[in-house]
Amino acid sequence: MDGEKYNGDAFYFSLERNTKHWNSEIEYEQYSPHYQTPIGFVTQNSIRFLDAYHGYQHFFEKENFVKQLGLYLGSEVNFNYANLRKYLDVGSAMYIQLSGNLESEISYSYVINEEFEGFIGEKMSEFEVFVSYSPSEAVNLRIFTSMGETLRYDSDNPAIGDNFFIGTFNNFQITPKLRFSHSLRYSQLKNKKDESLYFSGYIARVNLNYQFNPNLSFRLISEFNDFDKAFFFQTLLKWNPNPFTIFYVGGTNGYSRLEETNRYGVENSQLYLKFQYLIEF
Repeated sequence: MDGEKYNGDAFYFSLERNTKHWNSEIEYEQYSPHYQTPIGFVTQNSIRFLDAYHGYQHFFEKENFVKQLGLYLGSEVNFNYANLRKYLDVGSAMYIQLSGNLESEISYSYVINEEFEGFIGEKMSEFEVFVSYSPSEAVNLRIFTSMGETLRYDSDNPAIGDNFFIGTFNNFQITPKLRFSHSLRYSQLKNKKDESLYFSGYIARVNLNYQFNPNLSFRLISEFNDFDKAFFFQTLLKWNPNPFTIFYVGGTNGYSRLEETNRYGVENSQLYLKFQYLIEF
């Protein structure tokens, strides 16, 4: 906008080999210091990523209780354009699929080093477990937990802390037209020396979707953020009779705790409207 000019580049390369039992991949990507993308979304530049993994998977007979088993090993390394190693880890994972639409993945990662704002964390390990269960097409239940060591991403006082995370993400197709889903995520990080909390909190979210017909739908979202002591409601009515015509109207009300009264009050409100129609000549 002020006449400045920047030149940047991005590069991505992937090499994969997949057979019935073996899977291997090497992936490389880079974003130069002045890389920008007017269209799209890039969270970081001046960085190079290299990932590699190798895995074995076995498929059992249909009558077996165990349906599929996979074992994987991998590593990731990141460098910036000053050749500083920002991140290096090695990890392993096991995936198992059981009868009755029950799936689970257990993984372990060992971070050799991670750099943040001049601070270098070393020898950090983390253990993760994911379980998914779908007793029917109408119900999908998922739970995820992780524990171990990770960085405290605070530029004023970075440190290595003991982390714990647990979350559940569930979907219910109550009727052919009504779908209900909710999630609950709790996370905390403790000081390794005195076990004091750097942070602790949860985020709870509820989605309600109703499909009146193939063209008309309604959505209601509600979320409470314990970290910020705030919550919001969002509604959306959408009409989409064809790919080129769309109309929706909705609104959001945000609430936060008022320190003076220790109650919740409206912090912000938004109303949005959109109509799109293609005119052919």
